[in-house]
Amino acid sequence: MSRTFTALLTTFAMLIAMVTLSATPAAEAQQAAIKRSERVLITTPVEVESPADGASSTARRAPMSTYIFGDSFMSGTGIEVATPGTYAIGPNGVTECKRSTLSFGGQLNEALTNRPYTIPFVLPTPWYPIENFAACGGAVTTDIVSTGQHSLAPQLAQVPPVSANRTGVAVVSIGGNNLGFEPVLTECALTTDCHTMSALPEIVNVQANLAAIGAELSATYSQIVGHRDPGGTMQVFVVGYPQLFGDTTDAACSDPTTGALFTQAEREWMNDLAEDLNTVIETVAASMKRVEYVDIDDIYEGHRICDPVPWINGLYLADIGESFHPNAAGHAAVLPELVAAISARGL
Repeated sequence: MSRTFTALLTTFAMLIAMVTLSATPAAEAQQAAIKRSERVLITTPVEVESPADGASSTARRAPMSTYIFGDSFMSGTGIEVATPGTYAIGPNGVTECKRSTLSFGGQLNEALTNRPYTIPFVLPTPWYPIENFAACGGAVTTDIVSTGQHSLAPQLAQVPPVSANRTGVAVVSIGGNNLGFEPVLTECALTTDCHTMSALPEIVNVQANLAAIGAELSATYSQIVGHRDPGGTMQVFVVGYPQLFGDTTDAACSDPTTGALFTQAEREWMNDLAEDLNTVIETVAASMKRVEYVDIDDIYEGHRICDPVPWINGLYLADIGESFHPNAAGHAAVLPELVAAISARGL
């Protein structure tokens, strides 16, 4: 969700002197075990059968185009922390959008084209994902439909419309930056029980944004559905956000790189905020034709920040923008769920 985390970078610089960055041998061993575990999750091929019933079902499918829109949770920001070298060079020759080869967006087209499929996919080098991969870290709803980032056109303008006699499948993750979750993370990390400070601008704004975001999402989804030529069809799947923190005590979350900068009450409140955002997203999707909500939160149960094997990064001081985003294992876990939802539609 983070646009740049510049505010965090500045404020946490003052905390670095108070944070012990050198881990104890026990902590190092635990971290090594986590990374080994993640490598197993990432690199061990797992055959996943689609609900389709073989060649006959494949023959019934209309020609399909895949589109990937949204923010950092879709692009794969955060994967580089443990898996360097996966960010793609974009059409403007830079990697600011942080689109990763191991994101579920980056692998989706391969999954839909080759069923049954295997995780991970071996992608070519140099790699630029699906031609219709437009998701970009830091995006808000207007970046999809009207503004754009990093000197790029709006995401819809970067990709061709669904052509006649084809079906478009658009997968979207958007809303977290509209909500203002980054400033809330910053404020909660630097204060005690920030959620009780109702006058804080960050808290006031996030509550106001939550009330207004439904209309913004509805307008954005409508524009995506309409991104087609006459005779083409677009089906949109909107993906929710995972709650960041495991249901643990402060003692279990004492490492500054996991959750020690947040009290247990703050962690619970921020999880509730993510759940509230998901409720808005789901409600908007349910009210619209050709838009379907895909709930991915339960996939992360037992693998959140502060859990023994997290699929979400904690605080990463070397690059603040990678913090609080799913890692490669988290993306790999989402992909089968997403493909199943798409396949259940007969696509």
